[in-house]
Amino acid sequence: MRFCFMAVGLDRPVSTVLMPVSELTVERTVAPIIHVLQSYKHLKLKDCVTVDVIIVHREVEGRNRRAINIGSDRLKKKSVLMIPYDEGLCCSKEILYALAHFENDRPSINAMRDIRRPCLLTKARDLHKDAGVSLRACSYEEYCNF
Repeated sequence: MRFCFMAVGLDRPVSTVLMPVSELTVERTVAPIIHVLQSYKHLKLKDCVTVDVIIVHREVEGRNRRAINIGSDRLKKKSVLMIPYDEGLCCSKEILYALAHFENDRPSINAMRDIRRPCLLTKARDLHKDAGVSLRACSYEEYCNF
């Protein structure tokens, strides 16, 4: 479970880490928000506050089934994709990686993973151009354009 908070005066959304429901406490949810609110001198929250709750349903381990364990898989990097961060195009790279993995397109995944080939960078620039988003790091509102 993960919480994302967005207010009108914030530059980017405030989000908690992805955690199991058993570890969810009020302190772990409110601490990132308080940390951000203390850094702003003037912030009006009465205009609009949006809260997105992201719930990831995980399989339960059983016979011949392996469930995803976030704590260990994150370190092994088996189920977590590493997105190269350069030139501020990470949003479009995430979308391209996700589509390739969703369609199970192995040649595209291997071509995008190879850092010597500019395949991923070229596709990311084309996606930015098609969406009408400038070539820089995307804000929360620009994610909707993709």
